[in-house]
Amino acid sequence: MTNTTDISHAIIALLHQRHSASARDMAEASGLSRSTIANNLRKLIKDGIVEPTQPGRSPKQRYRLVR
Repeated sequence: MTNTTDISHAIIALLHQRHSASARDMAEASGLSRSTIANNLRKLIKDGIVEPTQPGRSPKQRYRLVR
C-alpha cells in the first residue's frame, strides 16, 4: 500500500469486517504506522465515512463506519 486511497480502502475494509477497531488494531493488521493510520482516519472522519466511538482523546477510542 503506498497511496492514501489504498490505505483508506484498507481501513474501510477492516472496519467493515470488524465493525470497530482502534488505530493500534488497524496499524497491527495493516503493518502501517499508527501515524499513517491516524492521518487517514482524520480524512475519513472529515469525509463522514468513519466516526469515533468515544469522545476526544479517550484511551479506549475505537472507530467504526458511519451507518
